[in-house]
Amino acid sequence: MMYPKSKTFRNWVSMFNGLAKTNCNSLAALVFAAFVLVFLWPGIVERASMQWDATEIYLPWKYFVTEQLKSGHWPLWNPYMSGGFAQQGDPGTWYEVSWMIGLFGTYNLQSLLFEYGFHLWIAAMGLYALLRGNGVGWLLSVTFGLVFAFNGFFIGNAQHIGWVVGLSWFPWMLLFLQKMIESALKKKNDWISSAIGLSLTAHFQFTGGYLGVTAVTIYLMTFWLAYLIFGRQMDWDFRKRIVLLMKLLATLVLFGLISAPAIASFVDLQSQITRSIGLSTADFQFGHWPVAAFWTQFFQNSSIDFAQRIGADVSLINLHWGILPFVLVLFGLFQRKINGNQPAKFYSFLVLGVLMLLISMGGDSFLHLPLVSKLPLLKLFRFPSLYRGFAMLFLLLASLIVAIRWLMSFPRLLYLISLLIVIDVFFYALNNRYNTVLVKIPAHEVNAVINKSVSESLLPTNTSLNLPKRLTVDTDSMCNATIPFINQNQGIYLRMWAADGYNPYRISRLSDFGRDSMKIWVVM
Repeated sequence: MMYPKSKTFRNWVSMFNGLAKTNCNSLAALVFAAFVLVFLWPGIVERASMQWDATEIYLPWKYFVTEQLKSGHWPLWNPYMSGGFAQQGDPGTWYEVSWMIGLFGTYNLQSLLFEYGFHLWIAAMGLYALLRGNGVGWLLSVTFGLVFAFNGFFIGNAQHIGWVVGLSWFPWMLLFLQKMIESALKKKNDWISSAIGLSLTAHFQFTGGYLGVTAVTIYLMTFWLAYLIFGRQMDWDFRKRIVLLMKLLATLVLFGLISAPAIASFVDLQSQITRSIGLSTADFQFGHWPVAAFWTQFFQNSSIDFAQRIGADVSLINLHWGILPFVLVLFGLFQRKINGNQPAKFYSFLVLGVLMLLISMGGDSFLHLPLVSKLPLLKLFRFPSLYRGFAMLFLLLASLIVAIRWLMSFPRLLYLISLLIVIDVFFYALNNRYNTVLVKIPAHEVNAVINKSVSESLLPTNTSLNLPKRLTVDTDSMCNATIPFINQNQGIYLRMWAADGYNPYRISRLSDFGRDSMKIWVVM
């Protein structure tokens, strides 16, 4: 590779390349962690908090789950929200990452922030590993990993932790599936590690993510499998296909074993879950990405004022995945010869990205209703804007292909372009940090109240019922009103136990809660 004549610059580049080659994966992990820390710093030092659904829904759920486990109970029934509901039926109840975070103390606003930041890091590492596994250079892999983690989906939908979790594991699933196929082609016996990796990441996506993301993933993974088998010039004979099928079946069985509690609970409650039946057209197309929000790809902030002007939800409009990557896609589309014609995978990723973006437009698109409503699973979920996260990923991959081929002819631009891409995406994310991720409410005040309330938890009078703990803010409205931000959140739990509330197990009396069928002790 050629560099400018500056000796200082050449020495710096040589040192950087040497460091990257010596311990490239560890260095990439540190780079991603540093960017996440800078981005979330106001929340880390407790000068700001996450907001909206993150604190109103996910925080009380995760608090309840982790406190139950630490108290020696399975978190099957939550009597404190919505008049009581079967907590076990939500797959997120069985997400071990939340369990591990909750072990380090009370699950509070800082725990929530850490879980969000951790999945930004997981997303970056996932795309980095996928690109490195396909022979992409270290610098471009790190650059595009950062772009993926800080694109408009992860920043705009910060309040929807399940969306973030689901998409963050998706590149890992693609990577392990690809490795499994390669092991079948090469007749190697190293497929077990890939099977375990694919089973675990699929389990994490299913239990920690939004089920709508999982539904889309099933279709995309099927497409990816077909592409790897039929879209490449590979030597597939009948025996290799049978071997691959057996390995995939073994992986599916392993996933089923790992996810058995979540699957069993989910199936058991199907008759009580609205997602088990189709939605009306109005509900099905609710929460779309409006085409007027396309300007967020450039310099338009995804602010509440802008969202109101275009009549959309501020969480569902951010499309920013970098101006330079967007230009690269256009360049690859209109310049058909860059060291030869663009490879087929460029057009595959481009078509997938555009397709996902058109579907995300919901009723504003001619594709969403006739296409998605006819597909099993997909017609059960609202928020078409969800698809824009996949759209940005595939468009980003298309731009990467152009970048690689272009930089083969202009290697001196590698560092400059990578730097400009990172600056654009990261500073746009920083500029929108207080629009959709954080709110300037001091987390330390709220966390102090939560920690104090936990230590002074009000236990039921009849301790033989073994009910979960409840906090002062759940029973004392005056206390609730004096706590910053908790008042907006309606307390750590939104409502006390109510026998006439939603109750799939038809429990009508508190004494019924002590039945063995509703309580399982575990050894902690």
